[in-house]
Amino acid sequence: MSLAITVAEETWGIGALSMSVVLFIGNKKRGTLLTLVLKTVQIAIFGAFAAAMAAASAGPPPPPEDQLKLWAGVAAASAVWELYAMAVYTVFYSECRKSHGLEQVKSGDIWGFIYTNLPSAAAFV
Repeated sequence: MSLAITVAEETWGIGALSMSVVLFIGNKKRGTLLTLVLKTVQIAIFGAFAAAMAAASAGPPPPPEDQLKLWAGVAAASAVWELYAMAVYTVFYSECRKSHGLEQVKSGDIWGFIYTNLPSAAAFV
């Protein structure tokens, strides 16, 4: 959660870690369960990779192209899962802020631009 805090709260390092601890205090069960589920799926991704490597090593060694495809597939699956996990932790951060009664983080106006569905001249402030 400290990565989301670093971006949203404009703090970093120990400040982000200490704020994540403060926000985590009232949400220990949900946060722990969330982390366990996310890490279990990640372990399953690498377990499937290990099973595929064990099946491939039973016979003659596969060609390097097949090994590279397997490695690339695992790297892609792991990257997609980590991206999803960061999105989940961002939502969890928002829920923790709500549970502590803190106001919502300012959004929508970034460096003088207001993002809209359709491009328009009024989008620039």
